[in-house]
Amino acid sequence: MELPGLRADSLLGFLAALGACRTLEVGLAWRKSGPFWIADIDTDDPFEVVVSQLLQTCQTFPAQFSQLAETDPALKFEEGVNKWREFALQYPDWACAIGCEAGEDFRRSPILMSKGGGHQHPLKMVQGQCSKISREDIELALLGPWKRIPDCGLRLDPLENRPHADNWSDPSIKNQDSQIVALGPTRLAFESFPLVPTLNRSLHAIFDRTGKIVSWALWENYLLPRAITARLFTSPPAYVSSRRHISKGNWSVSPAKAVGNSR
Repeated sequence: MELPGLRADSLLGFLAALGACRTLEVGLAWRKSGPFWIADIDTDDPFEVVVSQLLQTCQTFPAQFSQLAETDPALKFEEGVNKWREFALQYPDWACAIGCEAGEDFRRSPILMSKGGGHQHPLKMVQGQCSKISREDIELALLGPWKRIPDCGLRLDPLENRPHADNWSDPSIKNQDSQIVALGPTRLAFESFPLVPTLNRSLHAIFDRTGKIVSWALWENYLLPRAITARLFTSPPAYVSSRRHISKGNWSVSPAKAVGNSR
């Protein structure tokens, strides 16, 4: 089933395709469609069934994160070391997606683009999105064009970066969401995180050792989720982007550039 809304020339679209593949537990390949590479999932289910399965996952906040912060869904990195270690033992895939530990030290994964006050905001953001996301959001994520609304995102889409001077948002307006977020792809992309782990303090599936350059490969044969992780570590990149500092505690990504055979 080809999904023209999930294009490989967007980091958010690429990760959303991985998230859909992981959620559905099906194979994922990439097909050339005009000038773009689009996702193709290996399923015989009707489109309506695929959407229903994805929507069910996207409307559910991952229960395992409640172990890390019982009253606050945001992950506290500077606190609760014992909780973190218990979480890492029970959910190693998610632990490696969020970061890695070396002795008493902890390093955040570069895929997390925001921080503040000792909290990792993406987890809190995801919980809020679970109650907002609709069937239409998922349908448009898969088929395009993406539906965008004012909200907080993962900052994996260059279009989310709408800074005001040197701030992430206009400081004169309180409680505003200055980002225009594609809710469906964003929620699906979060589900991809266990497929793009940090294996040690400097080796990440899609980021380089500096954490500033992100690249991802493409493949034309169906790969199941576990095989995708191995492919990302070993295959030459098809697209490259960079992690850009926007303001204190906030990063974004640049538009992707095609390299190699993806041109």
